[in-house]
Amino acid sequence: MDPVEELEEYAEENVTEELITYGGGVVSHKGDRTFIKEMNYSVYCVTGTIIYFAVAAIPAFLVMYIPDLNTHSKLFKKVTYRGDTFYSSYIPIGNLVYYLIMNVMGYTFVNLINLQNERKNPFLDAHYSSASFWKVVCIYTPINFMISTMFMMKGIHDETGFCSHRSAIADCNVYTKKQVFDYNYFVWTAGFFLGLQFTHMDQGIMKHFVLDWSVMKTWPW
Repeated sequence: MDPVEELEEYAEENVTEELITYGGGVVSHKGDRTFIKEMNYSVYCVTGTIIYFAVAAIPAFLVMYIPDLNTHSKLFKKVTYRGDTFYSSYIPIGNLVYYLIMNVMGYTFVNLINLQNERKNPFLDAHYSSASFWKVVCIYTPINFMISTMFMMKGIHDETGFCSHRSAIADCNVYTKKQVFDYNYFVWTAGFFLGLQFTHMDQGIMKHFVLDWSVMKTWPW
């Protein structure tokens, strides 16, 4: 076979992003279609994340005007006590509403952004059923909020339990709406969307990221 023909055949079977040359002349300029496809996917995901994050600022701001619920319960204060970060008889209802909204947004984010709407419905799960969505909204959200998320987000009255007596653990502190918004949006919400990125670890360029020693030992350490 002619050397040029041999190189052209090799170029078709092993398409790369670089120019394949022979004797100073260009033989093939295919471009790496797979690489371009993966980059398009990555750009789509990054853009989608930025848009979702920007939209989340609206409910993050509005829920601050939902008043917290004072249980007036000493038992509630004892059960929910979390050192110097949470000691209160208040349930931050605004944060609960925001967490519900974020779970809905997160569910649609996975379908519309990470999966690029392959299910044609943002509320369907891997089995093309909406059952998982309703479980997230009606069961998972309120339970997980009370046992975890309530303490991870910041509320106006999170530390007001320290106001009724002197404490060596923490000072009496009533947060402002700005402090609550800044933390819940720029810290908690940013972490929320960062966590959603792991749902497409096996998509796009992330297909090439593996923690397997058989592959890792070939890395240029």
